[in-house]
Amino acid sequence: MVQPPPVVRASSRRLGRARSRRRAARNDAAARLRRIIARKGSAWCDWCLDDFPAADVDVDHVRPLSMGGTDTDGNVQVLCRGCHQLKTGTEFGRAS
Repeated sequence: MVQPPPVVRASSRRLGRARSRRRAARNDAAARLRRIIARKGSAWCDWCLDDFPAADVDVDHVRPLSMGGTDTDGNVQVLCRGCHQLKTGTEFGRAS
């Protein structure tokens, strides 16, 4: 039997890992919360407590993944775009 060239095997492994990450991402806390918001059509901002259409809110990680946060139910929140920009600017030292 002829073996595929090593480059093809490496590419297949990378594709398999990418597929696994996508599959896992569909079931993470942020994705679940996004699906709930889309179904409801609106959500309350956890900061300003106003109600917004689903298109105007973001699912945010309380502690960013880049800073060691986890993608769990206790680390995600719903923020309107304005509050999300304010929070992100504060976390990363940018003026909003």
